[in-house]
Amino acid sequence: MVLFLIFCDTEGELMYSERQEKLKLFLRQLQQSVEGRTGEKVEVHSVTKADGKKFLEIIIGENPLLSPVIWVKESRAGYGRNGLEDILQRIWTVYGRYRERKVMV
Repeated sequence: MVLFLIFCDTEGELMYSERQEKLKLFLRQLQQSVEGRTGEKVEVHSVTKADGKKFLEIIIGENPLLSPVIWVKESRAGYGRNGLEDILQRIWTVYGRYRERKVMV
């Protein structure tokens, strides 16, 4: 029985590690895509709120205090190509509104 519990614990750690690696790669791809389109420095963070909902926090610009911060729900499509495209589409919608307001002021 003890060996079984240790095996389950090790298996869980491997699964967690794989998910972390997928998330890390996904966030890096997202950051590079946004930096390529905006030409500005971008920071991306994965955030889990107290209620369990997962969001991505995207900060576009050098100074986080003066830069737009975009919060996007994580895609149900996961961390693959479809998930990346889904999130990028939502980012461009919000960022486009920000740019329009900035130009109007």
